[in-house]
Amino acid sequence: MPTKLLSLVAAVFLISAAVAQPSTDIWLFTLADGSVTGQPKMVTDREGYDNQPQFGKDILYYTTQFDGQTDIWAHNISTGKTYHITDTPESEYSPTPTPDGNYVSVIMVEKDSTQRLWKYHLHQRKRELVLIDLKPVGYHVWYGNYDLGVFVLGETNDLYIANGFNGRSEKLLSDIGRSLNPIPGQTGHFSFVKNYRDSARTIMATDGYEHLSLINLPDGTDDFAWLNDSTLVTGVDSQLLKASLVNQSWTPWVDLSEYGVKNISRIAFDRRRDRMALVVER
Repeated sequence: MPTKLLSLVAAVFLISAAVAQPSTDIWLFTLADGSVTGQPKMVTDREGYDNQPQFGKDILYYTTQFDGQTDIWAHNISTGKTYHITDTPESEYSPTPTPDGNYVSVIMVEKDSTQRLWKYHLHQRKRELVLIDLKPVGYHVWYGNYDLGVFVLGETNDLYIANGFNGRSEKLLSDIGRSLNPIPGQTGHFSFVKNYRDSARTIMATDGYEHLSLINLPDGTDDFAWLNDSTLVTGVDSQLLKASLVNQSWTPWVDLSEYGVKNISRIAFDRRRDRMALVVER
């Protein structure tokens, strides 16, 4: 398939996926000693698409859609103030703080429907293209000062390793899921989901060269996050499950049905692991 046509198909897929999803909200929870404590806060509370939370320093970034247009917003956790990071004619997705803390990198659907990785400066009015040649980009993760794991949309949804300084990229493997996560305390490594033909979906770790199988995801979820350097968390319906890399099994952690939470999807923890953001269906 020609590159231009593939980019268009991928862009339409990403936009359509957001439109077709049920309305979602982002909830913020406080953690203490690895347990949920206190009353949760709804960061968003409206009909519509609010999704893809990622923590910065005392900031929660996320994607919001109005009238088919997506922009990146930020919620100051201390003050409760919410404000735009992007307000552009293009659509942006997947806000992710860069390792230097000066930018938020995003997937931009450009005017010609090309999807590439850009970054917005948090203190200056400027944006920069990070990877010129790699497209159509769907998701990404920083796992070093310049090193990136990149989900490239296509018939096989491929994982690329890229460098944000020189723009070089190389395909690592195919058939991956959307959830890409750095591993706490493991600079130079990140995790992803490998989809196998027998329907198994395996969380794997990689340093960009070799990869290691960790544990299969349970049925009913596509997303996961790291509670610490040896414990994984995922959500199924209203319940959070966790798995230690030692015991290799998923066990119930927190039932959030008492708050009216249902259909948990994306999960994010802040660096100190004392806050957790969840995307839930309204």
